[in-house]
Amino acid sequence: MKKIIYALLATLSGIVLLFSYRTSLDAVPPSDIASPASSTTQGTSGSASTTTAGTTTGLADGTFTGDTTHTRYGPIQVQITVSGGKITDAQALQYPDSNGRDQQINAHAIPLLVSETVQGQSAHIQMRRIHELAAERYRSGTTMTTPDIHVHVEHIMGTAISIHIVDPRDDAAVRDAVRACVSELRDIDRVFSPYRAESDISRIRAGDLRIQDADPRVAEVAAACADYEHETGGLFSASWRGGFDPTGYVKGWAVEHASRRHLAPLLVWSRAVGINAGGDLQLFTAQGSDWVWDVGIADPCRPGSVVATMQVTNGAVATSGPAERGRHIIDPRTGHRAHGIASVTVVADTLAHADVWATAAIAAGSSDTTWIAASRTRTGLLVTDTGATTRWIGSTPVEVTSASSWAA
Repeated sequence: MKKIIYALLATLSGIVLLFSYRTSLDAVPPSDIASPASSTTQGTSGSASTTTAGTTTGLADGTFTGDTTHTRYGPIQVQITVSGGKITDAQALQYPDSNGRDQQINAHAIPLLVSETVQGQSAHIQMRRIHELAAERYRSGTTMTTPDIHVHVEHIMGTAISIHIVDPRDDAAVRDAVRACVSELRDIDRVFSPYRAESDISRIRAGDLRIQDADPRVAEVAAACADYEHETGGLFSASWRGGFDPTGYVKGWAVEHASRRHLAPLLVWSRAVGINAGGDLQLFTAQGSDWVWDVGIADPCRPGSVVATMQVTNGAVATSGPAERGRHIIDPRTGHRAHGIASVTVVADTLAHADVWATAAIAAGSSDTTWIAASRTRTGLLVTDTGATTRWIGSTPVEVTSASSWAA
């Protein structure tokens, strides 16, 4: 239990200086859950008080306070409250507030990320590094205006999906667009979920429905999967476990299409819009806007740390790897679990394309990077199980040895 809470507090502690975090509470082994007998837990990484067993997600109820983290901006300390096995509150007990700039930024950043923590629970959330961006603008003499970011979180396709609208000028249009986007994603899940017995995919796999007789989107996805299987040389396949199973493609495709259809038009009334589906992003910025999405890439070898950051104006970012779900990716060519890669982050124009190639890269393994030349991606970062990193720009791999920041 301590391990879970400390990891959560560590990720929350990054909200002030990085505004970018990833946390997962739904993949915790039973051995890490506190027993009902627990009443107070203390350790070198934090403390817990008034603790009783949780009943919903496996988290023990109580109030948990993290150690103070000293950053170059100042001290940070976070406290969360768990009730009924769910996070019900999160507070920043200490945060940088020594000057007006810090106070202005954190007055907006802290309530927003606290809200996302409570709403998302197990969300994988990546957002822009407001504090570092502010520091850069401050050094360059540019005045920073705190953005008004509207955030909506839903749980769809087995993951938390958050929609971010920057400086919207038409609240009614935003509500309608978000509602329509969420509705389309739920409808796609109804058709494609392999976990719903009545879905088209489940019926196809059971032999009760033919692809040509299913929802028209199924044939569209099947054709795209066939194209990608050829393009990746078999590193990606929708028939990797026998029968038709496009789950490796559908999430990225669905999020990309729904956001282009319903969210991108909001650029008429906002500076930028973005959608985050379990850490995979489709991002849009209005023409003429100075908005830049700063994306932090989690370090798979050091939980709670960031291995690199990148700046994206328009485009998609997809990350794949075994860090949170275990080695779940199968190499379709061999039928064996892929190994050697801790994580791959791919930046492309579309999320469907980025998602496919992130999966294909895991299947290729650490010794084969020849796929980069054929991938038609913008850039990306590969981290092996040993911590070695390879970054590429277009079709050119570039060896790197430490975290870096670059424009995508």
